[in-house]
Amino acid sequence: MKTNPTEWQSIETAPKDGTKILGYCDYEKECSVIQWCEYIKYNGTKLSYWEKVDSESETTVTHWMPLPNPPTK
Repeated sequence: MKTNPTEWQSIETAPKDGTKILGYCDYEKECSVIQWCEYIKYNGTKLSYWEKVDSESETTVTHWMPLPNPPTK
């Protein structure tokens, strides 16, 4: 059964390639545009987390969906 891309999906299925998506944080009860971030700190520690695009802050999300297409007019 295919999942409709306009329905909320479990965050475990979200793309982790830097694609911007809409994420839902159950704790904050809000939606934000997020993306997966990975980088290596100066000491070699690898960090990876969901980041809010507008504030560049880490967030904990439970669900996601693709962003809608932008307006054409």
